[in-house]
Amino acid sequence: MVLTVAEDIEEKIRRLRELGRVSVEEKEEKKAPVPRPSPPRKPSRLGRLRERERRKRIIIGASIIAVIIIAVVIGVYTIYQNRAAKQLQEAKLAKIKEVNQYFTGELENDTMKTQLINQINQAKSIEELKKINVKAIAEQRKAQLEQERLQKELQQAKDTKLSQIEQSFEVLLSQPLPEDIKGEAIQTLNQLKEKVNSAKTKDEVSLI
Repeated sequence: MVLTVAEDIEEKIRRLRELGRVSVEEKEEKKAPVPRPSPPRKPSRLGRLRERERRKRIIIGASIIAVIIIAVVIGVYTIYQNRAAKQLQEAKLAKIKEVNQYFTGELENDTMKTQLINQINQAKSIEELKKINVKAIAEQRKAQLEQERLQKELQQAKDTKLSQIEQSFEVLLSQPLPEDIKGEAIQTLNQLKEKVNSAKTKDEVSLI
């Protein structure tokens, strides 16, 4: 009986020791210090020089690349501009050739031809040149000149007819006529003049 009690006491003591050892280990684990990171080493003077040289090379390289890119862009733009200018000049010459083709005869030295060539030379783009319809302008100018010519001929025909009528009635009115006959003659003269002035064509004038 006494032996059993002694064994129980030893067993309890052993358990308590084990429990104490576990708790101590846990505390030790909890209290274990976190390792501090080692402070960064300061770069040596040689390292700083190398880093500075490396950055310098990067900046120089980037500058060279930027200069090359700018030069390429300027070159491409210049080539494009020269090509566009050449195409515009060729289009102007072709348009002026078209002007010389249509403005012939009475239009050879016409002021409209000079104005048209000036307009072509002042054009800033091919699209602006395409809007200049040389053929239509030439035909319109020819029609205008033809109309002016017909009007001039009509006026000359009217002047001639009026002169003939006045000469015819001048002889008649110079005669001693009764007032009623003289009045009718003057009325007829005025009517003929009115018909001549209102005529629209040379044929109408010639029929009076």
